[in-house]
Amino acid sequence: MGLRGLPPGARLHEGPGHLPLRSRVPAEALKSLKAASVEHVLIEGGPGLITAFLAADLVDEIYWYAAPTLLGAGTRGIGELGVGTLGAALRWEVDPAGEEADATREGLGRRGPDLMTHLQPRPATKG
Repeated sequence: MGLRGLPPGARLHEGPGHLPLRSRVPAEALKSLKAASVEHVLIEGGPGLITAFLAADLVDEIYWYAAPTLLGAGTRGIGELGVGTLGAALRWEVDPAGEEADATREGLGRRGPDLMTHLQPRPATKG
């Protein structure tokens, strides 16, 4: 996803299913993927990419990995979302199936030394 093409000889050109998405607009990218019959998308990239999808309200689940490694100050994992108050914060909750997850459960728990948490959007509360 982006406006630049892949460099000649990039390994992505070798595999099946290579679909260049010439856009920086998340909704446009997902529309192109849907037209190509893609039903599930893994977004992996830097803070700009995930922030764009979160800000456009296009994320329906998160698999959050935490490594037991401390880096100190540096690049943030998520950029500015325009949240001015706690009441306006994007709220997520741990997948109930993952609360007692262990290494034997598919998709939840430990991955080597890393911990993975599956998050889903918290339903809006009325009031």
